[in-house]
Amino acid sequence: MKSLTYFSVIIVFLIDATLSQAKEYNLKELIDLSFENNPQLRANEKTILAGMKQIDYLNKDYLPQIFFDLNVSRWDWVLPNKQKLLGNSLNDIYADVRVNQLVYDWSKNSLQKEYTDKTVDIDRNFTRKLKQSLIFSIARYYLELLKAKRIVQIQEEAINQLREHLKNAESLYSIGKVSNLDVIKAQVQIEVALDELAKAKNQLDVQKNNINVLCENRLGDSFDVVDNIDDLWNQYSNKSFNNEGEVDIQLVPHNIH
Repeated sequence: MKSLTYFSVIIVFLIDATLSQAKEYNLKELIDLSFENNPQLRANEKTILAGMKQIDYLNKDYLPQIFFDLNVSRWDWVLPNKQKLLGNSLNDIYADVRVNQLVYDWSKNSLQKEYTDKTVDIDRNFTRKLKQSLIFSIARYYLELLKAKRIVQIQEEAINQLREHLKNAESLYSIGKVSNLDVIKAQVQIEVALDELAKAKNQLDVQKNNINVLCENRLGDSFDVVDNIDDLWNQYSNKSFNNEGEVDIQLVPHNIH
């Protein structure tokens, strides 16, 4: 019975340890996940591939086409006129070879190819803009999440300091050094800080949910991000947006074409 209890305790400990070690993602990993699982991107890539195959098919229409047919038959018996053709053999073999070359199609093929080319270009442009939008959105939520994490840390530290201040105020009040108003003031400050901490934690959950939605909910319920805001600032603080408000493709080292 004791060994079973110990075994259960070990399992619970391992589960808690696994849950406490949430996987951390950096910005590039989140963008890769978003690109990989976005249904619009995946569908558009298939559309582009189909268009390229259509263009390849239309290009082949200008090449000569060779057709070869072979027909083999065996007869149990043949009529006299058929026997003159086959002789003493009962096997009947026919072979046919045809060669077709397109000379002029009234520009039908070229028009179809031009239309397909433009359609593929439109799909590629849509893919590029969609990837830019995903990069911008994930980067914004990523930075907002790091900001919320910093605020939570600051508020928790401030609350610890305010609680120490409250203890000092209560000690001074007990010996008559300060009035009860100082104790109440310290208590109010703690309540305000706790309210701000709750808001920051709520913002933390909101930004995590935003990132998870853009990654098609592939991150799970428990995940974290790498807090490398200082490195990102040093690396990308000189980057900018274009006049149309589109994110600079150098925001992250990722190919979006």
